[in-house]
Amino acid sequence: MPGRGFATRVAAMEEPTRMVWEGGMPAGLFRGVRTFGLTARDGGTDFLMREEFTGLLLPLIWRTMPDLQPSFDAFADGLARTSEEAR
Repeated sequence: MPGRGFATRVAAMEEPTRMVWEGGMPAGLFRGVRTFGLTARDGGTDFLMREEFTGLLLPLIWRTMPDLQPSFDAFADGLARTSEEAR
């Protein structure tokens, strides 16, 4: 729903490699789960961010949701820049 967000909570934390956020509407009407993962690779780190939506209202809400890929890309780019600057 444009302009509407859902409260989220940290549902899982496996430091330093994985974190899961979840939020949505009661009674399983709509639920979003965002997973962040870090994996060591060849002197660096791979970053994974995945978002999955489920629920009875998903077909209605999905139509009103904007394309989130640009904001995910900006987040990942900012994370990469910050990480490289910290080295």
